[in-house]
Amino acid sequence: MPTPNADKAPRAQAPGLAPGDDMQQLNTAFWHGFQSFQRQSADFLTRRLDEDRTFFANAMTCKDAAEFTALQQRWLAEMGEAYVEHGRAMLSLMLPESDAEQARP
Repeated sequence: MPTPNADKAPRAQAPGLAPGDDMQQLNTAFWHGFQSFQRQSADFLTRRLDEDRTFFANAMTCKDAAEFTALQQRWLAEMGEAYVEHGRAMLSLMLPESDAEQARP
């Protein structure tokens, strides 16, 4: 059953935006965020590939098992830390309020 004055119901709108401006500003914000995400991800992957290439070059010339194990463990630890930091950066980009949450004592 149709409700009376349904066509006059208030339209959902982003907070702080004037009617008509919200879609343009939301679209701009989305694409800005998407481009930042894309750029940061590409930069991260480029750095990771360079670091991985360095590890493999060193590993291929390593003649000592203990040295190889230490090299591999360092590479795995650094790689894990890098992915965690990148994940945090991406989360902050997508949810800026998460920075405030982490800063609370």
